[in-house]
Amino acid sequence: MLVAYGIRGFGYPFFAYGFLVWVTLVTPKPVIGRAVGWYWFFNVAGIGVISAYFAGIVIPLIGQFATMWLSLLFVIAGGLITVFLLRDPNTGRAEKLSAAENLRHMARGLTIVKTHPKVGIGGLVRLINTASFYAFPVFLSSHMVSEVGFSLSEWQTIWGTMMFANILANIVSGYLGDKIGHVNVIAWLGGLGCVLMILAFYYVPHVLGPNFVLTMVVASLLGAAIVAYCPLSAVVPLLAPKHAAAAVAILNLGAGLSNAVGPLLVRAFGGVLDTEGLMIMFAALHGVGILLTQILRDETNPERAKDNVSDEDDEAKTAFTVERGTNIDQGVPNRS
Repeated sequence: MLVAYGIRGFGYPFFAYGFLVWVTLVTPKPVIGRAVGWYWFFNVAGIGVISAYFAGIVIPLIGQFATMWLSLLFVIAGGLITVFLLRDPNTGRAEKLSAAENLRHMARGLTIVKTHPKVGIGGLVRLINTASFYAFPVFLSSHMVSEVGFSLSEWQTIWGTMMFANILANIVSGYLGDKIGHVNVIAWLGGLGCVLMILAFYYVPHVLGPNFVLTMVVASLLGAAIVAYCPLSAVVPLLAPKHAAAAVAILNLGAGLSNAVGPLLVRAFGGVLDTEGLMIMFAALHGVGILLTQILRDETNPERAKDNVSDEDDEAKTAFTVERGTNIDQGVPNRS
């Protein structure tokens, strides 16, 4: 199981985050917020919504083990779509680079946080974004079923509904980011929303018991708050406009690390804190994220971002430059 999940974890970012880098680089920047919103819409639809509802329906019929084997059908379908239907929508092709130049760009992805430290802050905010989401299945699921009193089917429905609200809010947050400012959406709808809804996710069923309807409402609002961080995919490339691919790589690193950090925090503090304490801890973590997000505010101005680009940046063209003239240093209007 460890080997198989290691291989799965190794392969996942090559497609998921590689695809996100592609979307980021070829999308005109005035609409990049809604573009990444659609990306995360379909990402979460598969990971959170379809999987949760599918498991909730099928497990009572055939059991958990057989349901796990049925997941291969989704894997095969995704693989066939990727191989036969995925095509570059642009007529242009990536610039051809030598092996030495490719190695230099790979090194840039590792050192970008040194030359552009706010890219690192953006990656940290992205880590905070979903750390609690990946931690919840470790401790909250058993709490809701064993202690609060929800049935397994009810909890699967609550979780699936949270993710359904999440995918709908993906689109809304992308459009809102383009209209009222990406940082505003991240900090207040995302950060503050998660602080309030994580606390409510514990205290509402704790006070009212297994109230299915109210808990679903809170779960839906939490799902919407989690996804309000999605404009980060539009903000971070502007922090290093000449190295957008490297900047997005750091953002994706934060997303990947959250898969591990969330459960590790539960492992580290679960023996000291009860469920209430863990929920307060994750809410406080989002509070820190609000403060960190404010540091990114001025840098989302594309004109200022250009001023911060070094001469070395001007010489280093990204390997993903597209011939059709999509410049990665084009910025969105500064509405932050």
